[in-house]
Amino acid sequence: MPAVNSLQGSLTSAGSNSTADLLGQVAIDGATLNSTAAIADLTEDGLAFKASAVGLYSWTVNAPFKFPSTPQHGLNPTGAYITQAGSGLYLTNVYGFDLTIAAPFAASTDDTQSEAETYILADVTSCTGTYTARVDDTVALKVPRVGDTATFKIGDEATEDDVVAAAILITSMNVVRQRGSVTEIQYGFESNGAIQIKGDSPLFPVALPGTLENIPAPAFDEIVFQTSTGRTLTGDAAWSSIQIGRTYDAPIGGSMTLQGSGLLIPV
Repeated sequence: MPAVNSLQGSLTSAGSNSTADLLGQVAIDGATLNSTAAIADLTEDGLAFKASAVGLYSWTVNAPFKFPSTPQHGLNPTGAYITQAGSGLYLTNVYGFDLTIAAPFAASTDDTQSEAETYILADVTSCTGTYTARVDDTVALKVPRVGDTATFKIGDEATEDDVVAAAILITSMNVVRQRGSVTEIQYGFESNGAIQIKGDSPLFPVALPGTLENIPAPAFDEIVFQTSTGRTLTGDAAWSSIQIGRTYDAPIGGSMTLQGSGLLIPV
């Protein structure tokens, strides 16, 4: 039979929880499903060859995406890439940022499972990231340990721009000065408290576009990973990380990781 190309594939969900909501808010641009099974060594004295037994399998999906669902270029944001509530951050000439929102999972498999691992949310949701700026001679740099409430503009909209907002603490800085280029600084940060969103088309649906809401916790939805027309892999999965970046010379976008739980059903 002839091979198929990726244009026949898709990643979708008809569920009603946060993972299905996330898939509906972005423009998926490919996907990789990875599944591995644990192998136990049953070899004993007297055998000439290794003996093995297969254990449970687990699976994840990684999907790059463009944002929002009608993709935009990162150039020329309305206002600025990042704003702050006070003055704790160095935000002069910022031209790009990268955020990763993560919610760790752990195996919850019990003695009723005979084929696939199951998973549950195991820790709080947090955000880490970096932003990069071109240094000028009018504003003093900030050193690590400072912080502020920052708003990251991830999309430009007609009424309410799409943003991610959080109190952040600066954890690192890296200043690069060399002949032939502009001096730049990159700051690393971690969130400190709630991670919030708003906008006409944010990462997750909101009740009021102009009002900040906490991002929803990961929740399992049935996802359908289509490999070709009429051929799918179906199972329950929840988002475990969302990486999104914006800079002046590329489309807005990133990638998401989904944690599968239980059986993966091929058709």
